[in-house]
Amino acid sequence: MINIFKKRKNRGLEEGSGAALNDIDSVVNGSSAYGDGHSEIELPDFLTAEQSEDSDFSPSALGTPVNDRGAKPNGNGLPSAADDLGRSGADGDEPAHVGWAGGSASAPGMLQSPTAIQGGDDMQVAGQRGGDMDDLPKFRIPPSELAFRGRMRGDPNAIGPNARLRQAFTPTRPIQTSEHFAGRRWAIQRVITAIEEQQANVVIFGARGVGKTSLTNIISETASHVDYQVHRCPCSSNITFEEIFRGFMRNLPCEFMERDFRARHPSVQNFEQLLPLEHFGPTEVTETLFHLKLEHAILIVDEFDRIESSELKNQLAETIKNLSDISARVTFIIVGIGQTLEDLIGGHPSIQRNVVGVHLPLMEPAELQALIELGEEVSGISFDTITRETIASFSKGLPYYVQLMCLHAGQRAIERGSKIVEITDLRGALEKILEEADPNLIRMYELATHGEQKQFMADVLFASARCLFDQNGAFSAADAAQVVIDKDGRKIPELSLHKALTSLTLPEAGPMLEKRKSPTGITKYTFLNQMTRQFILVRQARDRGLI
Repeated sequence: MINIFKKRKNRGLEEGSGAALNDIDSVVNGSSAYGDGHSEIELPDFLTAEQSEDSDFSPSALGTPVNDRGAKPNGNGLPSAADDLGRSGADGDEPAHVGWAGGSASAPGMLQSPTAIQGGDDMQVAGQRGGDMDDLPKFRIPPSELAFRGRMRGDPNAIGPNARLRQAFTPTRPIQTSEHFAGRRWAIQRVITAIEEQQANVVIFGARGVGKTSLTNIISETASHVDYQVHRCPCSSNITFEEIFRGFMRNLPCEFMERDFRARHPSVQNFEQLLPLEHFGPTEVTETLFHLKLEHAILIVDEFDRIESSELKNQLAETIKNLSDISARVTFIIVGIGQTLEDLIGGHPSIQRNVVGVHLPLMEPAELQALIELGEEVSGISFDTITRETIASFSKGLPYYVQLMCLHAGQRAIERGSKIVEITDLRGALEKILEEADPNLIRMYELATHGEQKQFMADVLFASARCLFDQNGAFSAADAAQVVIDKDGRKIPELSLHKALTSLTLPEAGPMLEKRKSPTGITKYTFLNQMTRQFILVRQARDRGLI
């Protein structure tokens, strides 16, 4: 249980913000962070250790993000069995929520999106024809087992292996409690420092699928343990200012009001009753929250990027500024997709002066390995070294894909009666991932690779997905030009890549990529949906027979 908020009577922070995370060593020529067990692994003929010494076809080289904490990227190479993948989930990012989550962070009342029930031994699908009820798919997981799915620990013998696996790896929903959370300690500490020491509001931003909502859930749980009142509003595209704040105010009871004010208004049960019955704006919200004296509230505005109304964003910015000006006992945490703080909240000077931005980059290899290890502990199954490292490599820094691959590969190991997940299980898992992939990803991939230049564009996508990239997932044509695309050592010229990548930024291509200048003036490309990179790697690994 992570609990690094101090009791508010003691407003300082505990010493230490967690050890700096280090990259794992790449697996090259039979060595890895897990020992020398790779010397016995049989690789494809053109990916032997002897050949990888003389070419960029190093079996460890799918490329790793360069992070902002000093970790160095690995090299380039094919996603073979020894190497370094879209919809969002356990922020995965997380399934879109529309509705209200009341109560403290981990309390009942938080709305959850439906969770997909996986198959394996627990579910058998009958034939596809219609007819008798006996021919239809049936539920196979008893409610008594489902009840355990929200519990992160417990007697491993109390439920079946598939249920424990689904308990350990949850790609379709965010992580809810600290027992299942791995990595990101530095981000938790940064948010706590902003709230406790700087008394600032916080904006958490990053790519889709990096774990923003999961991180927020852990911060909420930790804060609620020291009596912060934590409430969350997941945004929709058409949500209104009144809906956001009526929900927040409804969950703040009258007991938190100053005593004299409460004595003068004995009929008031919660803060919502202090708001006008009709329309209201930032001024009325500020006046109402001024009376919050006996507790401190953390109000989380999640999926902020879904808000389309510029008027609403301006109202939220004005509200945050007004409440900061009067030192109200309220802290906002805004969460959403964006490469920069300005991408998410725009150029509002009034809000930028009152917030601390916390960028959540793609996860480091060590963090991904920790996520797998935690899942092993909860599920009771283990992943052999080559499979573990291949999963971490394919994920390209996205925890969602680690969870997804571990779940499907683990199910296949259980189906064959084993508690050890091997590379053959992962092959089957990748096929299932492709079958169930986001139709938009499939459509964009097919759009990019159709026509006379089909193979060339497939090679361009392959190089783009495998090359080195920064903490935002951005890469240059020069980066992609370093990638070996076949067993003959062929690379795509940089100029050809520039033209091809630019074509993928056009509307008729989806667009698949976004192009922007880096601070140093270099043209960088970013997948608009970061999960496109993982889809390309899995698709190409299958098509090229690399795993």
